[in-house]
Amino acid sequence: MTKRVGRASSFRDYSSIKGKRRMEVFCFVLPAVILVIVTVCLLVSKRIADPYHVPGCAKNSTEYKEKITGYLVTDKPFANGSLMTADGMIYPRGYHYRSDGEIWGCPCLLKPCINKCCGKHEAHFYEDVYYDGVPEKLASCKNHHVPFSPKKSEIYSANHSLKQGKVDVEDNHFYVISGDGYCGGPGMYTLSDSEREGTHLLENGGLYSSALHKSYWNYTEFCVESSNDSDSNHIMICFEKVSEELEWQFIVRGVGMLISVPFLVITFLVYATLPQLNNLHGKSLKHYVSCLTVGFCSLGFLQAFVIQIPKLICSTLGFVIQFSVLTSFFWLNVMCFDIWWVFSGLMPLRGSQQAAEEFKFLMYSLYAWGCPSVILIISLIMEYTPGIPENAIKPEMGISTCFFKGNDAKLLYFYLPIA
Repeated sequence: MTKRVGRASSFRDYSSIKGKRRMEVFCFVLPAVILVIVTVCLLVSKRIADPYHVPGCAKNSTEYKEKITGYLVTDKPFANGSLMTADGMIYPRGYHYRSDGEIWGCPCLLKPCINKCCGKHEAHFYEDVYYDGVPEKLASCKNHHVPFSPKKSEIYSANHSLKQGKVDVEDNHFYVISGDGYCGGPGMYTLSDSEREGTHLLENGGLYSSALHKSYWNYTEFCVESSNDSDSNHIMICFEKVSEELEWQFIVRGVGMLISVPFLVITFLVYATLPQLNNLHGKSLKHYVSCLTVGFCSLGFLQAFVIQIPKLICSTLGFVIQFSVLTSFFWLNVMCFDIWWVFSGLMPLRGSQQAAEEFKFLMYSLYAWGCPSVILIISLIMEYTPGIPENAIKPEMGISTCFFKGNDAKLLYFYLPIA
């Protein structure tokens, strides 16, 4: 009988504990559900109360904003809440706001925007200048009679692939943002004639290119300007801003390369000092290590120290990196071939072993130094010889970085020989 009472008591205790746990869960879940319902109701009521709310048109937003206080027909909004400027631009309710007594509008939410490189009544004026003896055309913004119109550029459909071809737009299709040097610190560069052929302005204010390292830019990444030397507009692209994370990646890579340099130097000294290592393989390894040392020093310096350097030094370092890295890969190819020769069972060359090794090393040297030298000479000819067609693939060292500017040039003068 006692056992039955104990079982009933334990069952009641279990039921009581289970009920308490359910109540605890209910008390925890109920406030969370109420909080979610209240939040949703507040958001919905806010949206209903302000049906003209436009995400992005606010003081703290990243969207382009322009002060329109002095350009309004009247400071008082129309019955529908819109404002109109003297040039006929209408800002509906939600596309403008007040801050510190001024009225700001968000034109790029109403129509495609285009950045004009220079001021409102200015144009690009090109003059011949010389940098380190190399002639270049320098553009500066000056008051000029050349009228500006985005329609001077060929405008294509905004599907990024140009399949629909050119489109006709109205004269006021774009909102033109005037201002000199809007790219800020990174600066900008002018497209060459060959790059200009594969680059087109899109009807949505973007830029499409089949000739550059990426295919699409939005209106904040480039500018358009008329000039004194062409009937069509010139396009300038902003240098890409290097994020802090990416900058640290460059620094870590550069430091890693520079850390490798002392060990490469020690390896070279060991093989150069010990007579028993002065054989065919040892000589090839010394040449390989020396080229790799020069390449790591140059590339490591450029990546570890993010500084502005003159164009001549920048382009020179680019060609040094090209030659040293190519040569190191060719010497690596030589060592692999020599190892295969030794273990392949092929008949050795005639004559004494020393004479055979000297002849092989001469042939190896002609191959490992000669091929990169030919590639370097071709690169220099394409870079500096006047009269080279504009559509030819040029190295263009030191234009945007201290290396090849375009992917086609990297493939032709660097990756293809390595492969």
